[in-house]
Amino acid sequence: MHNTEDAERLAKRLRSQAYEVEQNATLEGKSGAKHTFDMLARKTDGLVNQIVTVGLAAYEDGQEITLGEVFTFDDACYDCGIRAKILIASPRLDSVAARFAQSQRIKVLDKESLEAFLASPTPVRRLKGHI
Repeated sequence: MHNTEDAERLAKRLRSQAYEVEQNATLEGKSGAKHTFDMLARKTDGLVNQIVTVGLAAYEDGQEITLGEVFTFDDACYDCGIRAKILIASPRLDSVAARFAQSQRIKVLDKESLEAFLASPTPVRRLKGHI
């Protein structure tokens, strides 16, 4: 993600929530095109399959991420039928890209919100009928 350590920390967190995580995962979309995602997390409970894709958009020079990069990520997700989308943006999206991401229901994490997520406690799922 921002660096190898961030990617490993995020993968570890997702695994702790019962996701099977694959980095640099390639999927074939409905169009026949092959798309590579920075990270793909899968989880099934026997009834429902969940797929979450994580993309990386980063510039070292502090330049904001533009609409083109967010659109390309969203288009690949759409072609592969993935609705749960997370984009790690460093340093941040420009205002047009941010509005587009919000309208497409892309969860955008900057460095601070990624750190907050990684530092937060893992949610505990309770089985029905148990306290």
